[in-house]
Amino acid sequence: MNDASRTIESIRRTELEQARRIEEARARAAELLAEAREEAGRIRDEAERRGRECARTRMAEGRAEAEREADEIRRRGTEEAGRLERDAADRVEELADRMVGVVLAPPTEPGA
Repeated sequence: MNDASRTIESIRRTELEQARRIEEARARAAELLAEAREEAGRIRDEAERRGRECARTRMAEGRAEAEREADEIRRRGTEEAGRLERDAADRVEELADRMVGVVLAPPTEPGA
């Protein structure tokens, strides 16, 4: 083999070695990409799970707060209704006393 043939053979071996290294690098890159996608999927799934859990917790807290507010509104309404009933009873008694006074009062002359 002459120098030119040896040089061409050396270049060919170098090219084959470089092609093999490139293919190994591509294969490793594909593996890394697959691993990254799997990890991203796990992270996404965990984020969705945590989001649902957080939403359930917030909904329960909101529901509990709404119940507390509704209980307070009912309590105040009940107090107000009781006060109005007492006031109405007092007024009925007062009006009944006035009516008895009017009925039992001596008649008056018109214009007098």
